[in-house]
Amino acid sequence: MEDPFLCPGHCVALRLFSIVHHVTDDKIGEMMKAIRKCNKRYRFVKFTLDEEQDVNIEYDFPFGIDDASLGKVVCNMLRLILRITDEAYPELMQAFWGSQPEWTDLPEDSQTH
Repeated sequence: MEDPFLCPGHCVALRLFSIVHHVTDDKIGEMMKAIRKCNKRYRFVKFTLDEEQDVNIEYDFPFGIDDASLGKVVCNMLRLILRITDEAYPELMQAFWGSQPEWTDLPEDSQTH
């Protein structure tokens, strides 16, 4: 009997690798706090710290999405993951740097967009 929690046939997953690259040993505690907050806030995606100490975002699609609608579902989820990344990135960077980077303190008209 096949285990329903294992991937039957084919699986679809989205992964965004290294949204924060190489968290130093002295920052892992703060980064894990930020990751836990993000995982609590964004319940459909999972923030992880991998073996290279990079922060990644993961999403595994549920079983039962038919092939005809899979492309549309993947594109919609990718848009959602990118929006979540934009929202979570400042908090992750604050954990990485320990405070706001200096360039965020510049007057609004001096920042390039």
